[in-house]
Amino acid sequence: MASKNLDIDHRPDFTNTEPAADIGPFPQWADKKKIVSMDPLGHLAPWLFKDIMQTQDIDIRPTIAITKAHMKLPELEQSVRSGRLVPDGKICLNESGELAVTKFAVEPVWYLPGVAERFGIGRICSKTKSEFSIMVPG
Repeated sequence: MASKNLDIDHRPDFTNTEPAADIGPFPQWADKKKIVSMDPLGHLAPWLFKDIMQTQDIDIRPTIAITKAHMKLPELEQSVRSGRLVPDGKICLNESGELAVTKFAVEPVWYLPGVAERFGIGRICSKTKSEFSIMVPG
């Protein structure tokens, strides 16, 4: 967008972009009173709503990115060398003390009726959605 080389109406292709780990669902994800500031299914949105996106020309994007990585901490390498930590090949991967980690990046998505209830402010008007340019699940 900044370089003006991308069409403002561009729709991403989510082929081969599935989350790197299976997370959930958990019972509390279905309770509108438990989670009001993020979409717990945000990592699955393009796949859960694929038909709607295609048939109704609606742009739905993931709000959670999940990826796997290796993280190297000098303290763990020292612990492996001294024998305090033994690599198991699953979490502590090797003699360098590298860890297998799962990383999450979360975009806030507000469930406004739940937010209003939590703060005891009654109903939040629909104008709020456009004023703050926030994603609000239907």
